[in-house]
Amino acid sequence: SNLSLVDILHSIFMHPGKPVLIKHHPLRPFLYATYQEILKPLIVRGYVDQILDQGIDCTTSILSRDEIAHVHLTGALSTSNAIKETLRRAKPHLEPSEVRDMVTSELGCSTPCIITPGIYSKTELLHLVQNILTAKKINSGSNCVGMQGIILPESWEQKDEFREILYKELQNTKTDPCYYPGSKERVEEFVEKYGGKDSNLVTEVVGPMVVKSTFNEVDNDKKYDATHDIHPHVIECGVFGTSEYNDYAIKNEAFGPVLAIVELPDVAASTVSKTTGDENIQYLLHSAIPFVNNKDNIFGSLSCILMYPQKYIRNSDSMREVISQLNYG
Repeated sequence: SNLSLVDILHSIFMHPGKPVLIKHHPLRPFLYATYQEILKPLIVRGYVDQILDQGIDCTTSILSRDEIAHVHLTGALSTSNAIKETLRRAKPHLEPSEVRDMVTSELGCSTPCIITPGIYSKTELLHLVQNILTAKKINSGSNCVGMQGIILPESWEQKDEFREILYKELQNTKTDPCYYPGSKERVEEFVEKYGGKDSNLVTEVVGPMVVKSTFNEVDNDKKYDATHDIHPHVIECGVFGTSEYNDYAIKNEAFGPVLAIVELPDVAASTVSKTTGDENIQYLLHSAIPFVNNKDNIFGSLSCILMYPQKYIRNSDSMREVISQLNYG
């Protein structure tokens, strides 16, 4: 994607003297010609070069070269770990900490959407749901900032109404095909972790699909394949802290059409500050924010969404305090 272009320019101009080799994603060889034009002044001067993906063996060979001093990737945690392991084997004289320092990564995230309790109008609830679906359904959830976990309070009186609107909008909103390799298998794995498709914890929401005339823009002879039509699956993780709670769906990145719902228990009375008198703000500060900040609870820290009713627009100081406590971005 265009993220690599930003990374290239950052490396060249913020760390001068270090030439950059770009290896394009196997799904995006079409970027090669475009980058050749955009980066031509740097390429002809020897600062930048690029190659297409040629498989794991070729990548391993490149990583094993003495000239490689740093690797940056946008991708999965498993890819980052594989790169570190390759570097460790190629450079046995380095300490583990030195190998780790050679790799920087923009990994994915089980992006949480924190719902502030309170009274929402029907229009606000619909707007909330539509924001969630926009963040989830684009590219069928195959985005590193794709929304994955809905975090709501167990005692929120509108949670059933919210779910009703969520399912209705899921049924009516088109879903992009799962273009990314492994998406279908990951969805199936998530579903199995919650008892399979017949479990009352899993709901496959069947709705319209976006049909592409050609699935692969590079190979125009490869027509659209309906096996990439994977409908969104909503998974109920349960109430955090209870024996039935299952956090697999937020501790692992789906990179596909999975929505996980987590309910958080009420804030203990002893933790509520008497200065604000707003139980909803206290829920955010003492329950929701600590939950998502703790990486034992949820994967990643790249992106986060905070939704709240209109009344808190007039209470911006409290919301600024809440946002400042989020360890995301």
